[in-house]
Amino acid sequence: MIGRRLAAAAAILGAVGLAAAPQPAQANVSPGWAAAIGVGAFALGTAVANPYYGYPAGYYAPPPAYYYPPPAPYYPAAPYPYRSCWSPYYRTYVAC
Repeated sequence: MIGRRLAAAAAILGAVGLAAAPQPAQANVSPGWAAAIGVGAFALGTAVANPYYGYPAGYYAPPPAYYYPPPAPYYPAAPYPYRSCWSPYYRTYVAC
């Protein structure tokens, strides 16, 4: 009796397993879209794997060997007498 029940349960589970088996997928993706998906996945994987371009994780760019000095201040020579007036022609201040 137990053997028959066990055989019947195995048959039912086998039938359900075959009926619910996955069917082959039909993607319907053109070759151009497939290439775009592949290139996009490659670019995204590269960006995620190495966010610090050119330097491994934990390292930073070395400081520059030297720094440029700040530019010298430019003070134009003040005309005598030391005053200026607005010139609408030049749109700037000129000596009066």
